[in-house]
Amino acid sequence: MMNNNPETYQPRHQTPETQARPARVREVPNWRRFDVASEINADIIIAGIDHALESKKQIDEDTALRIAGVLGRAIGPDSHLSTYARTNTGNYEEIREEYLSLYNHPEAPPRATDLINWLGYYAVRQRFRFAESIQDPEPYPPKLENILVPTEVEIRDQPGTVHVPGIYGNEDIEDLKRTLRTLRYDEDAALQAFLSLPNVNAMSGDIMGDFHDSYIGSWHNHEDAISEICDLDDKEREVLEFASERGFYFDYLTPDYDFLEDEAREAYDIVRLDDETYVFAK
Repeated sequence: MMNNNPETYQPRHQTPETQARPARVREVPNWRRFDVASEINADIIIAGIDHALESKKQIDEDTALRIAGVLGRAIGPDSHLSTYARTNTGNYEEIREEYLSLYNHPEAPPRATDLINWLGYYAVRQRFRFAESIQDPEPYPPKLENILVPTEVEIRDQPGTVHVPGIYGNEDIEDLKRTLRTLRYDEDAALQAFLSLPNVNAMSGDIMGDFHDSYIGSWHNHEDAISEICDLDDKEREVLEFASERGFYFDYLTPDYDFLEDEAREAYDIVRLDDETYVFAK
């Protein structure tokens, strides 16, 4: 008969099979699972990337979803990447945070970072079709560090759009917002106009230095701004001299401001914000 007296009961001898084991802690990211999935899908992914390289375009949808599935294996079946791979739906910011967590992991294999560059570039272009590059012409093959992603910010109730390279996620963007508060972004319309330019990198590390190097001035009247940066007086003088040499005289010349603005944009960035025109050198 079993002795149930707690003071005298001794447990039976435990064998290795009956001993309690601690629950296995899942490794995240699990690079072994990534390696296995990568090998299984290698032929299809390589073919998709080769096609993109031949045409100098981004990868197609099927290749992007296949890459997302491989990367999702490193996180788990419930990851946003895995869901995106299965359903072709998902929130860009959530997917971005996952692939950046893999991209920035100290043990990330080169094959993973290469795939993330292709997928991340595809994801940015799907969400922001006209996103620009830090460099002109845009480097190829694509890398996340080169593409500038439009990013909404709100500093003390002042909304705006800035542009950050694709390698930066939520934590970095929150740091940027703190910097913008320090720079009184909400009180400086010229700074807001400058950072709204799609080719300005808000993560350059020297926002105010970049701003002062580029800023030409602001005008309340848009046509006055175009006249100033196009040297309209000099252009009119040249036309009158050209005409007078041929026996023609004009009482008045009518500028085509749309034409002049298009010409000026070859050398300047022009931003109209809250009834003010801001001009920056390219």
